[in-house]
Amino acid sequence: WLDFNKNGIVDNNEPSTKSDADGNFTLETFKEMIEPVVIKAMGGVETDTNLNFEGILEAVSAADSKDLTQMLTPLTTLEAKGMAEEEIRAMFPDLPAGDIDKMNPKEKEIVERIGVVVHSTIAQLTQATKQQRTDAAIADVYKDFAEKFKGNQFSFENLPLEEIMEESTAAV
Repeated sequence: WLDFNKNGIVDNNEPSTKSDADGNFTLETFKEMIEPVVIKAMGGVETDTNLNFEGILEAVSAADSKDLTQMLTPLTTLEAKGMAEEEIRAMFPDLPAGDIDKMNPKEKEIVERIGVVVHSTIAQLTQATKQQRTDAAIADVYKDFAEKFKGNQFSFENLPLEEIMEESTAAV
């Protein structure tokens, strides 16, 4: 859905749709958009575990897009939350070449594995710091994560995740 008012809720005036089993979707009103907008997705099933998906994935559309080609993955969510693609690539040097927004995890196993690691880490951080795993809480931790590591060139294995846990726990 297109969350125009950024409240994390699908409101009646916001275009929304459902995806097929492969995650493909079309928003008919998307063709009217002339500026980049954040596309959000929630619900569904994780393709690797077949468990219900917890959280909200995001991607920023291209300006004046006529065709929606973005994938919504944990990596595009970090990008939508403010991390540059170069920062994400520094965290995960095994990512294949190409636009992160167009990488289909079902077609590239490494992209799926990295997405699982990112989302699992975010979900665990959410549970540890917020004592809950709601869509809104997970979205908040994605934002905290992106803000904390924006501008850094850490590989994922070397991220000081304890800092996020300490700061987030102190904020609760």
